[in-house]
Amino acid sequence: MSSVKFTFDVKDLASRLERAGPKAIKDTLRSCGNLALRSTHERFRQEIDPDGIPWKPHVLPSKSYRILWKEGDLFKSIVATFSKTKVVIGTALVYAGVHQRGAKLAVTPKQSVWMWANLFNKQGNPFRFKTIRIPKRTFLGFSEDDQKGFVVIANTVLKGALDGRR
Repeated sequence: MSSVKFTFDVKDLASRLERAGPKAIKDTLRSCGNLALRSTHERFRQEIDPDGIPWKPHVLPSKSYRILWKEGDLFKSIVATFSKTKVVIGTALVYAGVHQRGAKLAVTPKQSVWMWANLFNKQGNPFRFKTIRIPKRTFLGFSEDDQKGFVVIANTVLKGALDGRR
């Protein structure tokens, strides 16, 4: 099974957070994970990548659903997890990597006929499709705002933890 994930590693902050205690680390990572998940979902709804660049539109304008959203399974599969030193945003869906990175895929004759009949109204040669190109539509990753938010969260938790010790 394939999966796609992005990791924000807080090893640089870990030593500072450790001095504040294990609760500070846990709170920081949980808050960073929640921030990253919210912003990932928001960008997915807006159909933009982490840098704010719009995804490539559907090739066929007749598509009545949003990009990468036919049933919503990909969107719903995106989760945030965290360990002692990192936050991971990802999905375990096998096709996620194709959309995240883009792909050029070989088409069988049977698939070519299906596309001809179902997507192109039986116009032209039914065996014309040898490959299809699925454009890169980056949906996972941390934006610059996410990274700034992680630092703000870590500093806020550290300040709160250190103020609480006094």
